Amino acid sequence: MPQTRMIPVESSNVAEIGYAYVKRDLYVRYLNQQDLNQPGKLYVYHKVPRSVFDNLKRTDSVGEYLNDYVKDVYQYELLG
Repeated sequence: MPQTRMIPVESSNVAEIGYAYVKRDLYVRYLNQQDLNQPGKLYVYHKVPRSVFDNLKRTDSVGEYLNDYVKDVYQYELLG
């Protein structure tokens, strides 16, 4: 589990996001597409600039922003 506060977001694919400012880690918990009442997988994306997290919080489409500016850009790992 991340040692950071997670923020719920309005998205068809993402449940919540968080950011560790010192390590510059972006946490993304996706929705469980089979059972929306259950949490989905949690990923951490490493060395993400704070500006990317700030923009992610403000975007109209969290999933689209992640696809365009985070996935395939930053190294990541599945936490669970």
